[in-house]
Amino acid sequence: MREILVTAAHTDSATRLGSVLDIETGLRAIVGHGAAPATGPLPDRTGEHRSVIDVVMAADIGFRIAVRDHPFFGTFAEALTLAGEIGEVAGLLVSLESAAETAALIADHLGRCACDPHLHGSDHDLMKGRVINLSNVLRQTSAVGALGVKHRRRLESPPFRTAEASFTRHLGYLWAAVQGDPQPRPGIQHAHALQQIFEGDLPTSISSLEEQMTDAMAHIRLRVDRDLGLLTPLPVRALLEQAVAHDVRETTSLKHANAGIARLNSRHDFTEADLSGVDLTRTTLEGLRWSKLTQWPSPEWHTHVAANSVEVGPGIFEIRPGSAYEPVQVR
Repeated sequence: MREILVTAAHTDSATRLGSVLDIETGLRAIVGHGAAPATGPLPDRTGEHRSVIDVVMAADIGFRIAVRDHPFFGTFAEALTLAGEIGEVAGLLVSLESAAETAALIADHLGRCACDPHLHGSDHDLMKGRVINLSNVLRQTSAVGALGVKHRRRLESPPFRTAEASFTRHLGYLWAAVQGDPQPRPGIQHAHALQQIFEGDLPTSISSLEEQMTDAMAHIRLRVDRDLGLLTPLPVRALLEQAVAHDVRETTSLKHANAGIARLNSRHDFTEADLSGVDLTRTTLEGLRWSKLTQWPSPEWHTHVAANSVEVGPGIFEIRPGSAYEPVQVR
């Protein structure tokens, strides 16, 4: 079996996030964090498909400083992860439909071989390729099974586990059959058994998981909306609202989700930023990345920041956690 278990491909799913609430409270929350919010509106680009990080990086530098560590980003990362997981589940459902057809084709071929032994060696590579395709589906099934355990959904139930175990067993026998077993009839039985799994309990369990994960997305959506409402001054509100919906819709696999979350980390990048006009008093700067091109409000600020930073790359520095930034330290 090991030689036929290869990496499975995943397909698409789409999920939408909604509206934003309580902007006035949001403006007060930003002021409470110590840095000034955006002083001017962003360009009107409502017709463009822009990601959340694109909107944030294009915003006023004071806004970027103020919101860098806002809880919105953690909640939004959770939404991206769940969107990617839903995409994996939806992809498996599509794969199971195709797998049922593949199992039927293998059964038909082995049936003809049983009637005419001279046919047994025909289409040998084709049949092996089809079984390998089924092994890809087994990979997807195991991965989605792990997601079910993670979310403690119905996928932990006996029907799914029984189906997955049967899938593995029948696939092993089927591989032996297409390898050149002179008695193809047992292979026919295993192919039909797989077809029944692909059309029966397994997709039912997967569909149940997809429904429950979609319900979970609705709850995360409310949290994202809440945090976005506390984050956004009015000029940026519409752009970020659209960007959130766009990013979640485009996140169709865990690979996409991880890439999106990694991009979010660029909000800490101020390596070429001009901070000379920003009031950094009482602003949390830990985790902020800077370089010699970063312009600070005063030479004292640069000295203080440099003393509380570590070099994380050639010419790139990151401010250490726990560093204090009070006016008395930079006068």
